[in-house]
Amino acid sequence: MNRTRFFGCLFGLAVAVVTAIQASAVERASLEPLRVADNGRFFVTVSGRPFFWLGDTAWQLIHDLDEAEIRRYFADRQEKGFTVIQTVVLVELRSDRPNAFGHFPIEPRRPDRPIVKDGPNNDYWDDVERVLRLAEEHALYVGLLPTWGKNVTSNWQNGLVAGSYTVQNA
Repeated sequence: MNRTRFFGCLFGLAVAVVTAIQASAVERASLEPLRVADNGRFFVTVSGRPFFWLGDTAWQLIHDLDEAEIRRYFADRQEKGFTVIQTVVLVELRSDRPNAFGHFPIEPRRPDRPIVKDGPNNDYWDDVERVLRLAEEHALYVGLLPTWGKNVTSNWQNGLVAGSYTVQNA
């Protein structure tokens, strides 16, 4: 797979994740799900209203911030007119430490082994849901990157070489 196709697939996955997240939240949210316009050139709401993607990027948001910090950040971005917050689920920095709530997402370097515990607010995935809910409360969409490219590929100089996350363990 060449670089252009790889990045195209990665972008497509990110758009699909955003759409799926918003579609699953539509029953309880005032945010309309997004789709690509019929001409394929921009996003619109499902009712056809053009959507302006003014995104702020907080890659380490899910990992580094506690709930009060997340609320403060989202309120600030909402006040400034942002429409999308871009973040990543499996972080690049400090992934060897738990997030601000004391949780790890997966067993070390094993995306096929998420750490899931019964009950609310007991695991990293509950923390991800909390971030999505808080974003929704602030009328913000979330552009959610599943993981960094270096976890999928490990050598950019000589073509794409499999990283620690593969088709078999993803």
